[in-house]
Amino acid sequence: MRFFSIADGVLLGLCLLVGLLLRWVLRRLEPPPASVGTPSWRSAAEGTGLAVGLLAATIVPAFVAGGYRQGPGWQAYPASGDPIGPALTWLFFAVQALLEELVFRGVAMTLVAAVLFVLVRLLLRRWGMDHPPGPLQWAWLWAGLAVNLLVSALFGLVHADNPNATPVAVLNVVLISLVLGLLVWTRASILGAWALHWVWNASIVTLGFPISGIRIAPPIDGFGVTGARDGLLTGGQFGPEGALSCTIALVLILCALVWQSLRDVLATIPTDGTSDGSVHRGPETPDSDESNAGSETGGTDAGGDTPSQGSSRRCADTAFDARLDSRAPR
Repeated sequence: MRFFSIADGVLLGLCLLVGLLLRWVLRRLEPPPASVGTPSWRSAAEGTGLAVGLLAATIVPAFVAGGYRQGPGWQAYPASGDPIGPALTWLFFAVQALLEELVFRGVAMTLVAAVLFVLVRLLLRRWGMDHPPGPLQWAWLWAGLAVNLLVSALFGLVHADNPNATPVAVLNVVLISLVLGLLVWTRASILGAWALHWVWNASIVTLGFPISGIRIAPPIDGFGVTGARDGLLTGGQFGPEGALSCTIALVLILCALVWQSLRDVLATIPTDGTSDGSVHRGPETPDSDESNAGSETGGTDAGGDTPSQGSSRRCADTAFDARLDSRAPR
């Protein structure tokens, strides 16, 4: 029996390459946005909380309105295979969610966004705009947002051929992909997106709902649902991912994450007129004439930075490396 294939090795190699590239990108952000330093456990807790909140916002309104009670318009969900039990269900979706996140967000989105950031950084350096905090942070954010939109559209197309897919269902798949991509890019960690993806999928299946139009297993005995009324209230045979309440909840979550990302980038830009994030020292005194003269003749270092900028850059790199090394493995 083969436990490790060539495809597995290629995926692991790509993950390592992308991780190193992402680390290099983050070291260029001086200072980095606050969300980048989110501890791994907090990212996982955030993803879990978002999954629970999304489930409640999607399913509870339909339950209250009687969308899962037998009546006019009610249809039983398609027959599924034999029950596999909650433990195996959650284990299966832990692996499935991790693989999807590695392929779509961990490798495809992160790799393309990192390359796009490098290209923009080269242009900023050519224009002399890569040192002050602001341009690089904005380039990092917009590169992630642009590529996330592209990958999410592809993610939606992959699910568009699923059974009983509707325009609202495909839109919701795109929206949840945007949320997952933002969690990966702005937290520099896959754990939050993986937790959200895992808890959502496993919970949906455990309760007996179809997941993206496919009913994998029946609900736990005496618990869960067996069918739903057609329409936007329940998502019909596609499952809760086709419900309008899911759309509203995802839009709100997405807006909150984008707003937080914009606020974090703005927080990295000093408001006191300094260009390197250092403390404003006030008017110079006559005693500083000698040092000013030295700076005029001292030139720049090999990288084009002045001594103070070079020292600031080295200190920022050292501090940020320590923050990255202190985090748990992703």
